[in-house]
Amino acid sequence: MQSVPAAFELVKSPTGDWIASALGQCKERFIACSPYVGSRLRSLIGIAPSHVRKTLVTRLNIRDFALRASSISIIRALADSGVEVYSLANLHAKVYVFDTAAALVTSANATQSGMQDNLELGVALGDPPTVAALADEVLAGFGGDAKPEAYDAAEIGALEKLVERVEARIPPPVDIDRLAEEERAIIEVESTENLLDAFAGWRRLTLAGVIAQHGDEFRLENLYRDCIPQAAREYPGNRYPKAKLRQQLQSLGDLGLLEFLGGGRYRKTFRTRLRGS
Repeated sequence: MQSVPAAFELVKSPTGDWIASALGQCKERFIACSPYVGSRLRSLIGIAPSHVRKTLVTRLNIRDFALRASSISIIRALADSGVEVYSLANLHAKVYVFDTAAALVTSANATQSGMQDNLELGVALGDPPTVAALADEVLAGFGGDAKPEAYDAAEIGALEKLVERVEARIPPPVDIDRLAEEERAIIEVESTENLLDAFAGWRRLTLAGVIAQHGDEFRLENLYRDCIPQAAREYPGNRYPKAKLRQQLQSLGDLGLLEFLGGGRYRKTFRTRLRGS
């Protein structure tokens, strides 16, 4: 990486070459923010010195993985290697931060096509206060209501097993830029057991309550009615079960299993081929 001017530097394709050079000089912290992730990011991260703290902010969306727009296996491998992984729903920004020395804001996803094949364009920033502020924005979720949610390697591994059993009913090939238009595509899983096995704790309890709702659409008060007695048995010390259930519904929505319709109404975006709804 050449010395980045205090103002900015245009970074043209192949974006991966610029990032590789910057990672070779990284000393403390690397943050990659990209909605879609592929094997190219894994090879790039390997360039950074082992002591560098590495963080990935992406979107853990089951539909994206089923359509191979992003790779859950690569994300799991990164988590296994010690990379901190966070999920942020509706993420579209692509930002790469190297200590407080440089940051790249670009059109390039952390995939082979984004890093190497496509014609991409970005702006590299070299002013330390600006770089630090940009890193804070990424880690805080860009000022949105939802903050990036941490996932450990075990949770990502469970999601990977679920993705292996999922069929998303969108005919290939898939255009990544059109995925937002495909949000109502149904995720199909063999059984409710396969679906529930990917989760634990409050998330599993909430999903079980969602599965028990009749039909594709349900109301929040009906979920409360079915889940709160079970929550009282499993988590007797929790004084705010409704808030916890709403939090888990948000998380399930971020994963692509629910759609919020407004006014306390939700729609399931999954279906099971055998038992369950």
